[in-house]
Amino acid sequence: MVRRRKKIEVIHTPCKRCGCDLVTTSRSIHGADVLKAELGSICERCITPEERERILHGIANQILS
Repeated sequence: MVRRRKKIEVIHTPCKRCGCDLVTTSRSIHGADVLKAELGSICERCITPEERERILHGIANQILS
């Protein structure tokens, strides 16, 4: 049986830190859903350089695997 994944949708959500309005996707387009759940609702002003690095490495790992 083939399991169908839920369609990716564009959603509006508040930043977890400052509350500003964000437009993002419902899940990661690269398959990094764990990182998306943890860091996907943080705006550009609030995200730390370390978190940004984790996202970039996580996406790269998903693409290369």
